[in-house]
Amino acid sequence: ANYGPAGGSLAEVYEAIKETNDDFRRRTFRGALITEWVHSDPHEALNYLRANDSGRVTDCLTEWLHADPPGATAAMIDNPSGIESVIGSLLGKIAEIQPEAVPTLAKFVKKKSSWTHHVRDAFASLASSDRASALIQAEAMEGPQRAEALAGVAKGWAKVSGSEALEWATGLDDNTEGKGWILRSLLVGWAETDAGAALDHLSVAPPGGNDGEFANNTGGQVLKAAAAADFEGTLEWMGKNPGKLGREALGGLS
Repeated sequence: ANYGPAGGSLAEVYEAIKETNDDFRRRTFRGALITEWVHSDPHEALNYLRANDSGRVTDCLTEWLHADPPGATAAMIDNPSGIESVIGSLLGKIAEIQPEAVPTLAKFVKKKSSWTHHVRDAFASLASSDRASALIQAEAMEGPQRAEALAGVAKGWAKVSGSEALEWATGLDDNTEGKGWILRSLLVGWAETDAGAALDHLSVAPPGGNDGEFANNTGGQVLKAAAAADFEGTLEWMGKNPGKLGREALGGLS
């Protein structure tokens, strides 16, 4: 009544909601308003939130992706400045609903830590459905994103055919940037569908990581994926192969 079409703008409604003391009401109203705003004027909603409440940009773009994937990805491509981390967090969803936008958007995503693999996992999704196309797109990438993209192809390919992916990855030139990371990601993908085979091939990737750094440890990452896919089978493999995994690898198991 006070801020609707006759009395103001959705931006004024948003500001009024921010003054609500009740946490539940404030969050509920805010979520409903963002949904309404995206369906009525998504560009205005995004611009307002970028300038006034950046923490809600993810909510806005998530809703926009559901309502209009091409429009949402075009908006991210047109002005990625300041929302690179949001693009990264949404890249996996984009790979599912607007896959053709992934290569362009991946260029804006920077890897922040050893625990974030947005580009890799998005390309793994692409490779799971169309490996040949994903490989061409990954090879065309530049900078650090290229290694991440190729690692994603390796991971997605290995989930379908670990032996074929391994033949491709081991055949890469030794000077290929991130080859060790590509091989590690391949083993992680392989472990998700064939834990024993991936564990049997641990030696193809460099061990990586120091004590306590299983995010960068091949054994730890493969063991994590293997245990999630086949816990009992993974334990059985460990019993038959004592000493093949270092202490830091157990972080992945836990």
